[in-house]
Formats: sequence, C-alpha cells, structure tokens
Amino acid sequence: MVEKEEIELITKKFRRLIIKGNIKKPKPYKKEFFKRKAEISLRLSKELLQKPDYFDWSINASYYSMFYNAVSLLAHINVDLEDISDSVHILIYQGLVYYFYINDKKIEEEYLEEFKANMEESDKRLKTIAKRKSDEILSSFRNARDDRGKYTYELGRTAELTSAETAIRRADAFDILSDKIMSD
Repeated sequence: MVEKEEIELITKKFRRLIIKGNIKKPKPYKKEFFKRKAEISLRLSKELLQKPDYFDWSINASYYSMFYNAVSLLAHINVDLEDISDSVHILIYQGLVYYFYINDKKIEEEYLEEFKANMEESDKRLKTIAKRKSDEILSSFRNARDDRGKYTYELGRTAELTSAETAIRRADAFDILSDKIMSD
C-alpha cells in the first residue's frame, strides 16, 4: 500500500521539482528506446529462468524491464527525470506514483507495489553479488538486510526460483499495463 506519508512526501518533492524547472522534456525517441530495452530485459529474464544458476539475474532483468517501462511511460507524458541528482531508481518509482497514481490514477496501487517490490529485490541481489554497500538505499527499504540473507542463504534455489517467477510475473503485468497506458 502506498502510505499517506509517502504520498505527501512525493507530492511535495515533485511540486518543488516542477516549480524549480528541474523536470525536462525527454529527447526524441526516448519512449521507444526504453520500451525496447524493457522488452529485451523481460525476454532475457524469461531465458535466465531456465538456468538455475541465474535465478538472481532473472530477478534483476525482470526489475529492469519494469524500470525501463516506467522511464518509457514518463517519456510518454513528456517527463524526463534524468538530470535530477537523486537515485534514479527511487526517483522513477516516485515519478510513477506522482504522475500515474496521485495525479491521474492510471496505475493501480498494486502495480506500484509490485514495481517497488521488484526494485527492492533486484537491489538486494545486486548488492549481494557485487558486495557493495549503499547505506542510503538499504536504510530506505524495510528489513532489506534480513530479506537479503533469507533469500540468498537460507532458502536456496527453490526460493530463488519462486522469487524469479514472481519477478517475471510482475514485469509481465507491468509491461502489459504500460502498453495499455501508452495506447490510450
């Protein structure tokens, strides 16, 4: 559920960005470029699911399909968040919430939650694989370290397969939704 506090923070942030003129129009063909990247990422995610050693990468590719679809959706409504200094992944999520949930109600809350869940899952897995620390992002996700340990070490391949299948389902649904919104 998108919490009331989160909605208030995102609304204030985007109103401030708009007033300051920080939100630009996308370059020509940005929508098409990122839509293609979304399709490729989703296809790759499904291919990786066939190889048990790559379940974690399947989850990452599923998330990137959703991320690229979100960038394409924002470009579709002439919004480009590229030059803003915040974390681009969190900013794109917040842009979806602001433009397609708060302002327009074109995206149902469940899709935003699934985007956020895939974003969090992908982020945790990349951090595990690359052994990078990013306290700012980790602290913004509830129980990220506990979940990372649980999914990475305790539950094994069965959990990874289930997580990868869930990530692909979410990415498929988001892909269909983004196509629908851009065709309206």
